[in-house]
Amino acid sequence: MSTQINKRLLYWKLLIGLTILVSSCNIKAPIDQMLPEGNRNGAPVVSLSTRTDTLNLKTFLPEVMDFDSVTSNSLKIKHIKKKSPQFTYSIKDPNKHFHEITIWKNNMKSTLIAIQESLLSAKDSIGPRMKIKSFLNNVLFVSGVVHPKEMIILWQNTILPSRFIQTDTKGISITIPKEAKEVKESTLRVFATDQHGMIGILRIPLYGGQPL
Repeated sequence: MSTQINKRLLYWKLLIGLTILVSSCNIKAPIDQMLPEGNRNGAPVVSLSTRTDTLNLKTFLPEVMDFDSVTSNSLKIKHIKKKSPQFTYSIKDPNKHFHEITIWKNNMKSTLIAIQESLLSAKDSIGPRMKIKSFLNNVLFVSGVVHPKEMIILWQNTILPSRFIQTDTKGISITIPKEAKEVKESTLRVFATDQHGMIGILRIPLYGGQPL
């Protein structure tokens, strides 16, 4: 009996130690190419309307006074004027739920997430109810989506690299980046789709890197 208890204690000590080690490694690694003025506040989601094909970046990132370029892997971007905050777009991949719009300046970047208006308004498109399950050793556990088909996680307007994220049969584990601990208030956002292609969006306010 005592042998089984000792084995269980050893297992949990190893598990907790591994979690702390992984979390510490991730937190020490900075987020690359983060544009400071583009990450002061979490930008709203861009709704891609069928009534217009024009967007104005100032609506979503008013702090960014100028930039070098705007790119997207799933949208075709065309500037109305050189370095103008206004541009036209067309969807290259209609099967994608989340479209990244990346603003570049001096090799630094901020990212907006765009979703087709029809998906945001359709009741049968808004799916999994994600929620915070626990927070331990700088790792946030989110339940509601298991092995998501599509997933983007942002701290402010910066996409977290894969080293900060793990998924399993219970949900999503997110390591809070060290940058979040250096500011008073910030926002973590999770965009994910389940196996049926239904959209889940979770906004998590942080205070000194801790979820509120």
